[in-house]
Amino acid sequence: MLVKFFANKKGGSTAALDYLLNERREQGTASILAGDEKLTRELINSISNKQKVCAGVLSFSESADQISEQTKKEIMESFEKALLTEQMKGRYNILWVEHSDKNGRLELNFVIPKIDLESQKSFNPYYHKADLKRIDCWKDIQNIKHGLSDPKDPSRERALQAPTKKREMIKDYLELEKIIESQIGKNINSKSDLLEFLKGAGIEVTRNGKDYISVKLDSQAKAKRFKGEIYSDEFKQISYITTANRERAESEREYNSRNRSKELYELERELDKELQRKARFYDEIHQRQHRQRTSKIQKNSDAVELYERNSASDDFERVCVDNVDKALSSQPITHDREQSRGEIFTNRAERTSQIQRQASSSEGILNDNIRNSTLTRSGEIIQRARKQSERVRELSSTIRETSKQLSDFATRIQRFSKQCASVRERIRELGSTITKTFERVKEWISPYTAKYREQQRKSSGWERR
Repeated sequence: MLVKFFANKKGGSTAALDYLLNERREQGTASILAGDEKLTRELINSISNKQKVCAGVLSFSESADQISEQTKKEIMESFEKALLTEQMKGRYNILWVEHSDKNGRLELNFVIPKIDLESQKSFNPYYHKADLKRIDCWKDIQNIKHGLSDPKDPSRERALQAPTKKREMIKDYLELEKIIESQIGKNINSKSDLLEFLKGAGIEVTRNGKDYISVKLDSQAKAKRFKGEIYSDEFKQISYITTANRERAESEREYNSRNRSKELYELERELDKELQRKARFYDEIHQRQHRQRTSKIQKNSDAVELYERNSASDDFERVCVDNVDKALSSQPITHDREQSRGEIFTNRAERTSQIQRQASSSEGILNDNIRNSTLTRSGEIIQRARKQSERVRELSSTIRETSKQLSDFATRIQRFSKQCASVRERIRELGSTITKTFERVKEWISPYTAKYREQQRKSSGWERR
């Protein structure tokens, strides 16, 4: 079994469901194993972002009837947990569709709308660089646990690099592969012999790589790639193929005789670590979303409180009266510098009274427009103030976090310096011990050395007469 996520540069749509549940459903080779097609369609259609769908397949070499329904269910549930962790349980939608139209082989297709059902925010179930290791680990566990065919099995290597689901399209290339293999050691003893053989047969080699060749047959629209020892530049004599075959056989023996229990244990440990890392990732996202929702609720509450408080204050009333004054004044404002505003209204009370009288006789000119305008502007000011405050808090949080990181780093540096000093001291002590030991040994063997030298002089006749 292998796992494949479909590339989707355009973001996807309900076309993915249409493909999975096309004529195959009527033919009996496609069926829904889990999920609600209608709900999945509605969710995809409700997403306004470009990226709407995550889709892929669990592909098996085994036929659909070789794997029990219970095993299929276990594999699907295990995959969801490995992909999204327990932190996303109940927050996503998934549709599982079984296919058995490719020579009876089982395929478990999945479609996930890219939306968090709880937060209504967009999310991506699979990041290739971040999630590949975890999913690959899960795949290896399932292959061992359920005894499924493993794409890493050396015996499953194929020279022809083409999808087997299009067998009708590649059958001519499969025949060519058999012909080439039959000529090894006869007419083909090197890669250059292979190229000459194909050229002599009128077969076009469109590309000649370091370890492959691409061949195009006249009966086919596209070229296909052949890869392996036969097609490698290292193939210069027949002994290379003999050695490669021997190495492959050894690899197969090692693969078949490996300790599966130990391998399974190590894989499960690795998967658990990767799941914890992904769970922390989702926890951080959910906590951030919670803080944002809480902050938004608090902002709305503060705005209402501020409005209710200001709407009854003298300042708010004064602003409203001033705006009404500007809107209702039908008399031209004098430009005579000698005429002051006080000459028009002798005092504040008279001014307010006249505005009220004008408002009463102006067919409702003093209406909600003025008040709404004032409230709108007040709301804008409040919103800007809240945003500034939020930015200040975020900056303060960043500064605190950075300070903490710097402090931790300084602590680690100090600890490392102490360790280095300790090591240096131990080295000096060891050097001193070695020196003293050497001196003691030298002192101990000194009489024996002098005696030996004296004997040597006597035996050679060099002693002084």
